[in-house]
Amino acid sequence: MEEREFRKLLHQDGYGEPELVDIDASSSDKMHAHDFTAFALVVEGEFILLNESGRCVYNPGDTCKVERGFLHNETSGPCGAKVLVGMK
Repeated sequence: MEEREFRKLLHQDGYGEPELVDIDASSSDKMHAHDFTAFALVVEGEFILLNESGRCVYNPGDTCKVERGFLHNETSGPCGAKVLVGMK
């Protein structure tokens, strides 16, 4: 998906202004859940979501939605990732 189209979807669906998140190479955080829903577009690199069901890998142009309360871990590939994230 193109960034322009993604920003339009965020606005239409009531998400706040998106934030560009830079994830360090091969970084990983602890399992956690958010008190908001996040909708993300991968701009650069490889963004990886881990949960008890498995691992999903997202590349530039891919989008993913993490619903409020969903237990997950965010990580990146060997070159890191830049992800544009809207929250609501």
